[in-house]
Amino acid sequence: MVLLTSSTVSGIIFAAVVSLFTFLLFLSGYILQQQTVRSLQESLRRPPEPKPVPTLPPGFAKQLDEDTDADISHVLESTLDGGFDSDSRPIQEEDDTVVVIYSISDDGTPGSSVDDFEYLLRAAVRAEAAPAKPPSNEADNNDLQEELALTYHPVTITSGRSRASLTSQLLGELQRLRWDYDRALYLRSPGLAVDIDSIDQALARSSIKKSWSRLAASAGHDPGMLLYAKAKGGLLMARGDMRRLIGVSDSNSQELDEQRSDEDAAYSAAKLIPSDPSKVLVIRDITPNITTFSTPFLRFGLVKVGGRGTLVKLKTGSLAIFSPTALTPEVKQKVESQGGKVKYIIANDYEHHIFVTPWAKAYPDAQVIGVEGLPEKREKDVETAGIKFAQVFTAKNKFEVELPAEFAEEFDIEYFDAHANKELVVNHKPSRTLIQADLVWNLPAVEQFSKTDIDPRSGFFTQFFGVFFSLRGDYTWQKRFWWYAAAGKNRPGFKASLERVAKWDYDRIIPAHGEVIETGGKKVVDQLGDWFTSGKYKL
Repeated sequence: MVLLTSSTVSGIIFAAVVSLFTFLLFLSGYILQQQTVRSLQESLRRPPEPKPVPTLPPGFAKQLDEDTDADISHVLESTLDGGFDSDSRPIQEEDDTVVVIYSISDDGTPGSSVDDFEYLLRAAVRAEAAPAKPPSNEADNNDLQEELALTYHPVTITSGRSRASLTSQLLGELQRLRWDYDRALYLRSPGLAVDIDSIDQALARSSIKKSWSRLAASAGHDPGMLLYAKAKGGLLMARGDMRRLIGVSDSNSQELDEQRSDEDAAYSAAKLIPSDPSKVLVIRDITPNITTFSTPFLRFGLVKVGGRGTLVKLKTGSLAIFSPTALTPEVKQKVESQGGKVKYIIANDYEHHIFVTPWAKAYPDAQVIGVEGLPEKREKDVETAGIKFAQVFTAKNKFEVELPAEFAEEFDIEYFDAHANKELVVNHKPSRTLIQADLVWNLPAVEQFSKTDIDPRSGFFTQFFGVFFSLRGDYTWQKRFWWYAAAGKNRPGFKASLERVAKWDYDRIIPAHGEVIETGGKKVVDQLGDWFTSGKYKL
């Protein structure tokens, strides 16, 4: 008769649960695949919907002839000379309009020169969607953009460039069928702000091409109108979930590269967090010198685990941000209220790094600190490349890394190189607070979803995941995760790190996922790690 030890039984149970979870994931993927196939089959059976035929002002009609010269600037010049009504009414409005232009001067009154006007260009929509009158001031203009974000796009025409800018805007729609596919993809992105002198150079750049392709896709299959003007501040995107200020200056190619990186970072951010992080971000002062930024986050797009960044003010006034989250206006305001001197940006592990880029660009004097493999990982992706790391912890140098005295004085540091995610754990000694990313989890993520209408406990996958990553009972399932997954390849190394952390004096734990453990944190870590440190199990 074969006797099974408790560890063997635990291993068998764990393997069975993992197998079940994997099976359910494959099953759900298969079901989604079948639904997609059926949807495609149905769409293929349906006749394609006819595209709306643009209704253009008479002066432009002849430009639809494929044999006509593509240069229509002379037509636009004649339109600008006499096409606008003095009372700011639309110059053209049909049942199915392609372009409706309202002219509004900077002070809200009709202007006498094209250089003084702001224009609202509306893509192909029905006339009944239009407001009864154009906005009279900046506040009304903002309200209109918020209400009809898919319809109206404000464009400020810069003095001295008015004729050329408006020509370019209209050319994007009037000549859209005459461009090759790639150029049309870029030019028909609503809200895209590019200076007229840099458009041809930008179109030839593969990096810009890649970024613009994403922006175009975000606006739908048929955006309908190009907007580009000389504006460093940029314009609002047409889609509510991608609405943000963008712009490209015409000064030099370096600024184009910087703009491309900013947009790529924003695109990555949009994939990971809600479209308007300001509305759901929870900012909380844990102590007078420690602030957390908690936000909703779905792992694999299914599991509600939440995300959290932690800002610490050192005695010297310097600020350190750990596992940074989205740099929203509210976060910036909080940073400024703490002195605004961000000197350290820490990616606590191999995964928590997406928002390093916007933080590093906003605070260029800050040192970026990370873990081995992360700089190389980021450089392979155009969306995160270009950020220099001041210090990188590795298995070989972990005891030799020299950090500035002000940082080393306030923080204990342990690099868990044996952890699957390469975890950098710190203890803020003055507040006795352990700050980490994926070492200790404490689901459900109640605080991180508290500003949403989503129940952080809802959903099969969230509940299943919560079995492994909660601190209910005796933590058995999270212990198993540490033993078999997090430290499975190097348990002796994991044990050594735990033993060093056990010597620290801390009470509170701030995890990236789940609830803050306000007290008793040291006991939690000791209990989670007793399979490694008790000597009962063979490493």
